Amino acid sequence: MPIKLGAHHTSNLAKRVEKFFANQGLKKKVTPHVLRRSAAMNWLSKGMDVFHVSAMLGHEHISTTEHYLRSNLEDKEAELKRIGLNNDEFKPFKPNKGQDVFLESLMKKAHTKNIM
Repeated sequence: MPIKLGAHHTSNLAKRVEKFFANQGLKKKVTPHVLRRSAAMNWLSKGMDVFHVSAMLGHEHISTTEHYLRSNLEDKEAELKRIGLNNDEFKPFKPNKGQDVFLESLMKKAHTKNIM
């Protein structure tokens, strides 16, 4: 279960993370959000299912986690295009409203039973 921090602790953590990576010579600003997003994208790219990623991030609704999936799919589509494959053959799955409601109900049951 993710740890909830107060605003004071969160801003202090953000400053420490930014300072650490700045001292490493990175030009891009690295924040706790960037680390969190990178972890989620890494888990998805390694094959972790969206339900587990959602639980790891502490998202109450699967729809909150879906934007990571969309970004991951966009990266994959760009790579297919780069190597010359016709990505018209690779359409991402888009749940209809009924499927989305069903997936949400599974997540709620898993959270109430502490399965995830």
